[in-house]
Amino acid sequence: MNSQILDAAIGMPGAGRYGAQCGLVAGALMFIGIQGREKGLEPEDIVNKFNNFAEGFEDEFGSLNCRDLRPEGFKPDNPPHLCEEITKKAIMFTLNILIPSSN
Repeated sequence: MNSQILDAAIGMPGAGRYGAQCGLVAGALMFIGIQGREKGLEPEDIVNKFNNFAEGFEDEFGSLNCRDLRPEGFKPDNPPHLCEEITKKAIMFTLNILIPSSN
């Protein structure tokens, strides 16, 4: 992976603790973009996948914003595992979007 991608993404979770877009959303969107390009999708198709993911995430979790999903913010006394449950749920949500079941 190009180190510039990692450099660019370092502040993405919550926009540097500002409480904006959740890192669980940002990371998934980055992956969807990389995967879409690798599969040869056109930019407009990738943008549509972003939109579908964001809409579905918002429907499932109520928001795309960290400040809504983590209303207590980022305090020094927060436990390190504060977002563990929503992270697990977001990973499963993302996997279900990327690898839909054949049921």
